[in-house]
Amino acid sequence: MTGPVRLHPRHRSGAPGAVPNPDNWRVLFLIGEWIPAWFYMSLAFLVATVGVVGLGWWVMRADHLNRRFEDASSDEAAADL
Repeated sequence: MTGPVRLHPRHRSGAPGAVPNPDNWRVLFLIGEWIPAWFYMSLAFLVATVGVVGLGWWVMRADHLNRRFEDASSDEAAADL
């Protein structure tokens, strides 16, 4: 900020055609920062979701392979007896 911080709004006479408070224009400018922030946060959550789903798929795939080979090795052991 370039000036001192005001804790209360300026009182105006309310005359028609009065110039609005310049602080309002700063707020309108800050609204534009929400669009990229929303986009990047959505992207971050999308990446996190894909990571969690991918990790779960990887774990379940490895568990399925382990169980399949575990069953095959127990069948071979039973056939040897």
